[in-house]
Amino acid sequence: MRIEDTHVGAAGANAVEQPAKSDVQHGTAPRKLEDRDSVEISSLSTSLSAATDREARLERLKLAVQAGRYHPPADEVAGRIVDETLSQRE
Repeated sequence: MRIEDTHVGAAGANAVEQPAKSDVQHGTAPRKLEDRDSVEISSLSTSLSAATDREARLERLKLAVQAGRYHPPADEVAGRIVDETLSQRE
């Protein structure tokens, strides 16, 4: 099987992109591929952490409801129900 990359620039497949002198002088040179990967991993880690925090908060809420210790303000619950109903009409 042969794979061809038709999006290779004029310099060829082995060319390495060099930052412009002004980029290097101002500290805005492109980052290495490894740096970009760490950003992706970092954002994934943040998302997973937020999901874990949400799950923990929901578990605490569930336990409070089951124990009879959860008493939300009735006016806030009613307001949110009305807001949700009105937003569905739009």
